[in-house]
Amino acid sequence: MYIFIVQHGDALPSEVDPERPLSEKGRSQVARMAEFLQHVPVSPDIIFHSTKKRALETAQIISTVLGGIEMQTRTDLNPNDSPDAVCEELSSAERNVMIVGHMPFLQKLAVKLISPGREGVNSIVEMSNASPLIIVKRGSSFIIDSYIKNQYLQ
Repeated sequence: MYIFIVQHGDALPSEVDPERPLSEKGRSQVARMAEFLQHVPVSPDIIFHSTKKRALETAQIISTVLGGIEMQTRTDLNPNDSPDAVCEELSSAERNVMIVGHMPFLQKLAVKLISPGREGVNSIVEMSNASPLIIVKRGSSFIIDSYIKNQYLQ
């Protein structure tokens, strides 16, 4: 089972639009990442995304490019939410899952999956907008399969 952890693309500042949709740069980042994911030998079966507009837009672009992947809005993927319930759910999941959300939630989720019990560790990888972190479940452990920063995607 694979888990794709993705921070939404670059968003407009709240002063420009309080809902913070994706900026043109963000749309470009997400499209580039989705095109890259077409060449990865595994793909998500479902995309979980937060209720925030920038996460929804990111999930929609990815779903469209990858052929219409099922999407599910989640209320437990907000920036300051605890990753505990999501980790528990992923531990028993059988489908490949993509999680589109926000910092610092995604950092906490990655640390909890890959390095459980290491309280105080803030980061496993320096995540950035629309840069996929792909984690694979091996037995009861999770390990990093790959990570590539969006700026390196062509």
